[in-house]
Amino acid sequence: MTLGDSVNALVDAIIDRLDGAKASLGISTVTEGDELPTYIEPGTLYVIPLIEGKDTMRIAQGDDTGVQHDFPVTLVGYYKATDIATGLRPTRSYGYAALDLFVGGSAEVLEGTLEDDSTVLGYVKDTATLEVGYARITDYAVHWFIVKMQVTAIL
Repeated sequence: MTLGDSVNALVDAIIDRLDGAKASLGISTVTEGDELPTYIEPGTLYVIPLIEGKDTMRIAQGDDTGVQHDFPVTLVGYYKATDIATGLRPTRSYGYAALDLFVGGSAEVLEGTLEDDSTVLGYVKDTATLEVGYARITDYAVHWFIVKMQVTAIL
């Protein structure tokens, strides 16, 4: 197991959790992708680890407790609406629904599985942000939410 494998396993756990909640998030696809895709597919939620920030590691030398990682994960969901007003409230609600999957009680615990079937544990730290926005595209509007959260992993 490498450190990269462990972080990737937690990113996969985030993707799986979002994928299991597609209906409540108003999306059809969850993918690890770029913050600024060249083509935006409405109904897609992008999971973007380590784009806006760094993986900060606390390494206990000579101790077998492992490495603690703190790294950012950004979630960006895109939606298509007939006009700006129609998409405002649903998009905001979808953003809060995405946050609900990772904050509070057992929702905070992330379990990633490595190739050897061992488990990597992590959780979302106590701060997260939500932004919403929109743009008019000829005869429709594209709305989006951006959730930024910090994940802590104990490896």
